[in-house]
Amino acid sequence: MSASATSSAPDAATRSASTTTVDGRITAPALVDARWLVEHRSGVTVIDTRSAAAFATGHLPGARSLPLDALLVDDSSRPAISRLAAATRAVLASRGIAPDDHVVLIDDCDGSAALGAAICELAGMRRVTVVQGSGIDSWRAIGETLTADTTEFTPVPPADWAETTDRTTTIAAFEDLVDAVVEGRARVIDTRSQLEHEGIIGAPCCAGRGAIAGSVHVEWTQLFDMFGAPRSTEYVRELLDQVGISTDDPVVVTCHAGHRAAIAARVLRSVGMRDVRVSLGSWHEWSLRGLGEDVDEG
Repeated sequence: MSASATSSAPDAATRSASTTTVDGRITAPALVDARWLVEHRSGVTVIDTRSAAAFATGHLPGARSLPLDALLVDDSSRPAISRLAAATRAVLASRGIAPDDHVVLIDDCDGSAALGAAICELAGMRRVTVVQGSGIDSWRAIGETLTADTTEFTPVPPADWAETTDRTTTIAAFEDLVDAVVEGRARVIDTRSQLEHEGIIGAPCCAGRGAIAGSVHVEWTQLFDMFGAPRSTEYVRELLDQVGISTDDPVVVTCHAGHRAAIAARVLRSVGMRDVRVSLGSWHEWSLRGLGEDVDEG
């Protein structure tokens, strides 16, 4: 299922349980903690985005497995993104998930839940939530248990998804990223580490090291406190102001392969940014296309 895949505590808690919008419509909480999930468990469907092996070892009772831990996108062009959305709808239907269901995604703090949330929203889902912090570990930390039992689900008829269309307001296609860099249609935020942004270190799957031309650096960890809760709205807005970004600016959020960008994007939306899109290909695809830090504007 891939597009050519090879603060203050009270403020953070309030925002974690507050609603966000997709296409101007009220949806569901963007980020929640494990206790919220315990309290609302009966009304949501849990999607576990860890590896199949990790899921088999232990997962939340009734959870659906959707492994995204190793997803790498080397083609996030508009046609590829459309294919990804269609494939996602088919996979969700096979897991017994309907487009109007409220899904809550959980991982092991690798960002795959947030990436999965962005992809579910791309596929047309409007009620999508991510468990913040350490995910599965935070579930166990409050005394909840996991199970290795398998559960059979009744697939949702394809007709239930027939009228659901792609929602591209949360995902930036590669063309959108290029437009942001070349034509200045959006600001580009790099959420990787400082060493990655400066090209000192990099992932072996990439064709080079460095940063996308014109991008500003806001490491994703700066958006969370030591307990894994989102920083206060005031803190995040001040952080953005330091790199010359206002909450009114349209932004494309990048990292290595979309995971860190996706979790950062959910925080940015929660502090009032209206036009925030995640680049699924991010630096991985940018480097493979041979662009490096320079883009030919001709």
